[in-house]
Amino acid sequence: MTTSSEDRRTKTEQRVAALWKEVLRLPEIDVHDDFFAIGGNSMVLIKLLNRVCQEFGMEGALEELVLEVTTVANLAAKIDALSASNS
Repeated sequence: MTTSSEDRRTKTEQRVAALWKEVLRLPEIDVHDDFFAIGGNSMVLIKLLNRVCQEFGMEGALEELVLEVTTVANLAAKIDALSASNS
């Protein structure tokens, strides 16, 4: 049985991927796509981080998230780690 990449994603990766698609205006992305290689830039990065902080209730975590934006998978893992440490 083949598992699609959508089935392998965590809920956090799915939510982060949706935000990436929104801010980058792309129909599809992979969790391992590099943010800057697929069209991201510093202005889009700011917009993305603001949306991530709103979506996940992490308004004070911008500095901790900015270095993890390289891929959806990295950013989702950091969000999950921060959420776990705040629980």
